[in-house]
Amino acid sequence: MDQPALVDLVETALQNEDIAPLVRYVFENAVELASVPATSQDPKPSVEGLPQTAGTATQAASEPALQIEAVAQDVLTALYSVAEAQGREVATICRANADEMAASLQELGTMQTTAAELRGRILDVDSGLSRVGKAYLHHLTDWQEHSSITASLTQSLQAVSFAAKMLQKCSPISQCILDGQLAKAQQMLERANRLWHPASKPTQEISRLAAAGGGQQGMESNLGQLQPYITACLEDLGTAIQQRTISDINNWLVTVRAAAKEVGMRAIKQASATEQREKALTVQRKANRAPLASKEDMRAAAAAIANGWMLPQAPGKSQTSHKKQASKAPAAVAIGGAELPTEEEDLLTGIDMTLLHRCIQIHKRMGQLQQFRTYMLDNRRQQLNVDLAAPFNFAEAYQGFIAQIVGFFIVEERVQAGCGGGGEGEGWQLNSGWEAALANLKGRLQAACAACPDCTSLRKLKDFALLSCTALGQSGYDMAPVREVLLAARDRYHELLSTDLEQLAAKAVTEDDLQHVDMQSTGDVEELQGMLGLALQLDTYGQEGPSAPTLHVPCQAPFTSMLPDTMRLAHRFVESCVGFLSGLVSTAEMVLLVRQHRDKMLTKVVVGALQQAVEAQTPTSPNPLPRAMQLVTNISTFMHALPHLDRFTLLAARGDAQAGWHKHTPASPRRGLPSSMARPGPLPTILPTSPRLGKKKGTKKQLEVETSAPSQGIAAHPAPSMTGAVGALAGFQAVQGSSEAHALRLLANKATAILTAAKHLNWLPDQPPRTALGHSAYIQDLLPFLKVRPSSRSLQLDGSLYHEQDTLAVAARMMPQDAYVRLAQGVFSFLNDWMMSLLADDAVPAYNMYGLFRLADDLASIQALADATQPPALSTRMAEVVQTCTLLVTGRLEEVLDPAQQSLKYPAVQLHGLTAVLTKFREIGDKASSSGHHLFGNSKQPASFLKKQTVDQVIRQLQRSGR
Repeated sequence: MDQPALVDLVETALQNEDIAPLVRYVFENAVELASVPATSQDPKPSVEGLPQTAGTATQAASEPALQIEAVAQDVLTALYSVAEAQGREVATICRANADEMAASLQELGTMQTTAAELRGRILDVDSGLSRVGKAYLHHLTDWQEHSSITASLTQSLQAVSFAAKMLQKCSPISQCILDGQLAKAQQMLERANRLWHPASKPTQEISRLAAAGGGQQGMESNLGQLQPYITACLEDLGTAIQQRTISDINNWLVTVRAAAKEVGMRAIKQASATEQREKALTVQRKANRAPLASKEDMRAAAAAIANGWMLPQAPGKSQTSHKKQASKAPAAVAIGGAELPTEEEDLLTGIDMTLLHRCIQIHKRMGQLQQFRTYMLDNRRQQLNVDLAAPFNFAEAYQGFIAQIVGFFIVEERVQAGCGGGGEGEGWQLNSGWEAALANLKGRLQAACAACPDCTSLRKLKDFALLSCTALGQSGYDMAPVREVLLAARDRYHELLSTDLEQLAAKAVTEDDLQHVDMQSTGDVEELQGMLGLALQLDTYGQEGPSAPTLHVPCQAPFTSMLPDTMRLAHRFVESCVGFLSGLVSTAEMVLLVRQHRDKMLTKVVVGALQQAVEAQTPTSPNPLPRAMQLVTNISTFMHALPHLDRFTLLAARGDAQAGWHKHTPASPRRGLPSSMARPGPLPTILPTSPRLGKKKGTKKQLEVETSAPSQGIAAHPAPSMTGAVGALAGFQAVQGSSEAHALRLLANKATAILTAAKHLNWLPDQPPRTALGHSAYIQDLLPFLKVRPSSRSLQLDGSLYHEQDTLAVAARMMPQDAYVRLAQGVFSFLNDWMMSLLADDAVPAYNMYGLFRLADDLASIQALADATQPPALSTRMAEVVQTCTLLVTGRLEEVLDPAQQSLKYPAVQLHGLTAVLTKFREIGDKASSSGHHLFGNSKQPASFLKKQTVDQVIRQLQRSGR
């Protein structure tokens, strides 16, 4: 860089007061010089190619340092040049302004002299002012002391006046507390507290006093000892109000606990009245619905309603008066001439709830609502614990115990509603207390139900507990657990009820003398046939024609007193079951439960009593056979009444089984007791079958007595859906089979006594039978025993059938057709078995063709009687002995060896028993001795008769074939 440029750089750095560019220039030139090689500057060649000497090398190394120093020297030279130029300029300026500077210095000296003079004057003025200010300060201090004393006196007077005013406000508050006007005292105390403590709600007066006295602290300092005294007075008044409130609420709690039982009983009575009113309204609606259903035209129905014919008319009142009464809409429901009130009275009548609300409001305004809640909760819990204490004898005191709990929680619901409306927050519900009470009540009810000695006590307990559930349910409490306990007690109730009815049923059966029930009036007929569903006539084979006989009261029913008595017990059981389950289950569930328990009762009580009556019958009893037949008739009649009992059960469960219900029900096909025609076929034993009840309703009336005609051709085995009390049907069928088997045994004993004479006949006669009648002597006694003589007797009996002989005729007249058919078939099956045993056993040692001829004549007489006797096909019951005798008499014994011929002509012959019969066959003239040898007489057997040789061959063939 040349010299002028370097000078400009120095001047610029000085003007900018920044030497960084200058320093940068120095160091940059130094770096450039250091990077240039030493030989590059003025190289000097070596002499004659000799190397350079050491001095020459040192000089070459110092050349860059010399160059850097030269640069720095140039910079210094530029600096000196600039400094000289600046100095010359300063000197020039000073020479040009020298006069002005001299004048300024002279003027400065003059000003210094003037300032000293002024300073002295000011000091003199200040000393004067100090003397005057001290005087004025003394006077100001005296004035301030006087003003302060005056203000203090004024504030003290005002504070004393305010204190007196506060004390005057405390006096009426105390008087209100003494008079029991706690709400008014609380309001006055709040105003006094706001006046005394302005921080919460400042007033104009207290603000003025505070401003005049230098604030609240100044006012309180002026009051002195009055301030804590008045504060203590206000606090004592608040404490007195709270204590008086607690005292009042304690008295209220005592009153409430004493009235809780009355409140509970009132609630339970109200629930009972509501239930009765609902039932009465239901009955009235159903009664009104029946006439409406008969109106085919809707206009006619509407007109009937408009005319007010559904309103109950009292004697002497016109229809118009009823319309006026209906338009007034009274606060009561007229049911059957009686009025049930619809307006419910207040349950807490006699309990002052305003005291509770006043206490809540007082504690809320005092800011102690939570403490009051806690206090109330503790006291109510203690009362509940006392109420839950078990009485000494719960079975006798359960009403008071339950009523106390009901009353407690009804009051508690009101307390919760009042406290919830009077304050914020939660904590009023006694959840734990309700759960404890519920668990306690459940446990005691379970124990009480299990310990009830009779069904009446259990029913009363259930009804009362259910009403308490209704009363508490209306207050919002969940009573499902208690209802479950009551529902679970139904088994115990039905067990006790069945035990009571079992004794009554056993008494009704054992005390029955088996005399027909007398019907003295149409009311008796209506009760037995319409209400109890008992058939008043039997479809017997002794009637003339299929039409029903006319009932002329007084008359007799075909059954005895045990039947209506046990049926009334069944109706009573159903009504009791419905009454116990009412309110616990729905109608659909009730129908199933009532049927289930009813069937159990029928099986245990009725079937058991009838079975005991059957077992009590002995052959030594008076008139054993008619009594056994009458018992069969009673059982059959009861079974035929089961569908009617089913319908009664359904209507009772629905609430429709009222007085006269049977008159408005659809035509029932089960009002008579028809017979059942037996299907042809073998029936070796008495089988318990279900009698068919279905037939059309008759409409004939004689002397205002409705009867139903018997029907013919009814199947012997009805479908289960046509039979009532399916659950108890098996038990009735068993006892019916047992009774019929007993009657059959009696008839069999009678027949055995007659048939015993056949064992003493001569079964090896030498001559063919030549009796006038064509049969043996014992048949003359057997045929009247089996013959059914037609009779035109109706239900107007002479009091007894027991004077007749013990024959099938009695059974035909006393028993329904289905039972008689089974009995007659059993008798003829017995005859068949007895005859076969006569030929096969040792009673007859041997027989010949003449003996078989006599037997064939005897069987022909019995078969002819069977064919002429109802029911038909009785002769098929003796097919085995008849076909066996025919096989031997015809002499074609070989046909039995041909399976086709045997199945076609002799299907009833049992081949395994035929061998025993054939071994006793003897030819005519061959007599069997007691030693087993053959003794031949003078008579000879005709050639056309069966030969002994043929019989022996058939026996061998049968034995060989194992048949």
